[in-house]
Amino acid sequence: MSNAAVDSFSIGGYTTTTPYVQLNTVFTHQNIGVNSSQNLYNFDCSEIQEPTALLNPIAVHITEYGNIGQFISGNFSGTLTGTAPPNNSYVITANFRVRRYY
Repeated sequence: MSNAAVDSFSIGGYTTTTPYVQLNTVFTHQNIGVNSSQNLYNFDCSEIQEPTALLNPIAVHITEYGNIGQFISGNFSGTLTGTAPPNNSYVITANFRVRRYY
């Protein structure tokens, strides 16, 4: 994956049921607000066992953007491509709502 922008948000999470899945998502913070779209820079998921790349931009759509202590919500979907043969494709779809700490 490409490196995250300096001015970015990172969201991490995991499931509480088996199989356990951990993921981390990073997207830009510039010009963020309700109804804005941010570029996804990184998506790591423990269920994908090979390095992946974002070959096409994936937009993170922001649907809620509260003050510090409130929530940021949004969604994104797109395709990741494995970087080693056989270059598998992974379709990802996510919805999130996380408490804003900064």
